[in-house]
Amino acid sequence: MEKNIIKAPQGTNYLSDIISELPVNCLFNKGKTGCGGTELVLRGTKNAIIAVPYISLIQNKLDANSEHGDRRDEILGFYGEVDETEVRAYLSTHSLKKIIVTYDSLPKLVRIIGEVEGDGEKGFNDYFLLVDEWHCLFKYYAFRNEAIRNMLPVAKKFKEVTYMTATPVDPEYTLEELKDLPVTEVQWEDKTNLEVKICESNIPIGAFFKFAGVISKKYPEVNFHVFLNSVSMITSLLKELNFHSDNVKIVCSQNNDKSNLKKLQEVNPDYVIAQPDSPAKKLNLYTSTAFEGCDIHDPNGLNIIISAAYKEQTMLDITTTVPQICGRIRDSRFKNKLFYFYSPQQKNEVSLDTYKKQSLKEFEEEQDFILDLNKLQPRHRDRVIQLVLYKKGCNSNIPYLYKDEEGNLRLDKNYLMFELYKFHVTNEVFTSLSNIKAEFEKNGNIVLKCNLQPLTRVASEKLQENVKAKVSYKDLFEEYHSTRQSFVSLELFVDPSGKMNLQENSARTIIEQERPFVKQAYEELGIDTIRTLEYNRQKIEKELIRRQNIPNEMKVMQLFKQKITFGKQYSVKELNEILQKISNDYSLPKLPASKIDTYFMCENTSPKINGTTTKCKTIIKEKIMLLD
Repeated sequence: MEKNIIKAPQGTNYLSDIISELPVNCLFNKGKTGCGGTELVLRGTKNAIIAVPYISLIQNKLDANSEHGDRRDEILGFYGEVDETEVRAYLSTHSLKKIIVTYDSLPKLVRIIGEVEGDGEKGFNDYFLLVDEWHCLFKYYAFRNEAIRNMLPVAKKFKEVTYMTATPVDPEYTLEELKDLPVTEVQWEDKTNLEVKICESNIPIGAFFKFAGVISKKYPEVNFHVFLNSVSMITSLLKELNFHSDNVKIVCSQNNDKSNLKKLQEVNPDYVIAQPDSPAKKLNLYTSTAFEGCDIHDPNGLNIIISAAYKEQTMLDITTTVPQICGRIRDSRFKNKLFYFYSPQQKNEVSLDTYKKQSLKEFEEEQDFILDLNKLQPRHRDRVIQLVLYKKGCNSNIPYLYKDEEGNLRLDKNYLMFELYKFHVTNEVFTSLSNIKAEFEKNGNIVLKCNLQPLTRVASEKLQENVKAKVSYKDLFEEYHSTRQSFVSLELFVDPSGKMNLQENSARTIIEQERPFVKQAYEELGIDTIRTLEYNRQKIEKELIRRQNIPNEMKVMQLFKQKITFGKQYSVKELNEILQKISNDYSLPKLPASKIDTYFMCENTSPKINGTTTKCKTIIKEKIMLLD
């Protein structure tokens, strides 16, 4: 990939100090956050469209702040259900047009520009397009792939387009549509490295409580800015605190059904969802909607990230997301410091190389099938496609599959690469402190030891001493039910005697982490059904399976997945015994071990075990599963 370098000498802080406009038709790595890349476009002389991942980024650029006044008369924000008449009026009354739009709404905006200005192609020639925070195109591909697939062909039509970020993804994972673009990179001579303190804990929120108590006692002026990509974990944290709403700022997605606001107001009816640039409070909580592009102002703001292994979306990419987060607080005296609290993930026995090799092999095989399918006569092709799409409805393991505008099936290579990268993050980086430390250091950060002692687990009496203790499911379910009903307060800071109160709702935390089945059953069935089933795990599992609207064969394989370890070698005899037990326990048909190859990528071998040649399988991963 071709790379051009722009040097930013000592004493330069902004891109405007070294260039008058952004380079075009390239992937632009601006080198650091907060250097004025978007402002360079907004204050330039070209008609410009800026595409961003979040609505909050649009609002952040329009609202008045310490750097500029309200700019709604000059700049149009276009997203969601914005009235088209407002867009048309803006286009008709402004000679210099600056429009900020979400990724999802770019195709719609371009259509309106073509209709207003009388030429469907005019927007592509007369407007410069900046795709800001382009690493988000990859980072959020799993749940925004359709919008991104619709946006990228539109973006490529612009005569001048720049894809900008301060944190590019590894070239191996660059989206297929962008791989041929040259790279322009700014190298800042006075760039300051991030100083990171890492704290590993099985209960990272609890470790943060302890840390906050110590810091608040020594430095009462410090405000905590906690980046935690889980509304449910934020509400759990708030339930443990006795915080007045005046001391809490919460920034998360203001989704259309207002479900996030409802969750927060169940904790405290006075809680509201704020904007990223709202005034800072003592405790500031942010989900991913504020991880990129927005400006937060707080000279006493301290960066905190919390990642928990049991909440995959909180395990953030250290290469792209973490530097973005640490660039949000623009004026903090602690801007280059980060405290990182995390719980380790259990390591998958399958290596990344093996997982990647098998995934790519499977993808190519399915790609051949799709290409042949699309060559069929239309009426035959459509019938087979209906079967494939029905199969997709029964099997969530084939998100790579979609139907294009011509009615053909396609496999999405970008989605596959996203899955491979996610495997790397969750199954390699987050499995040990040394791996996380190495990932930070790889990006030039300084990693320091966190002096906090590991937080002692506080759980229900029987689990307190030994998390593997035999505890009856009746006790677990009833205790868990009580924790879901009660409002438990926790003093975050130091009590009047000078002693820190660290008692959290630990029963719920430990049960969810060590007995996740309890949480799943409670949320899907409810306590009344569980009581009717006499707290019997096998009866509960049968009921969970009965409620699944999928074929019996797939139910068997879902249970089978729970009972095996990926990367471990099993004899065919052992696998048949597992399948037989599933059949006996759950009143499901007995499947032969050969059926495993239909649902999983396997390495079949015949080693000698105790002097006897034994047929074995090593199960690598689930298959994409288009059709049997």
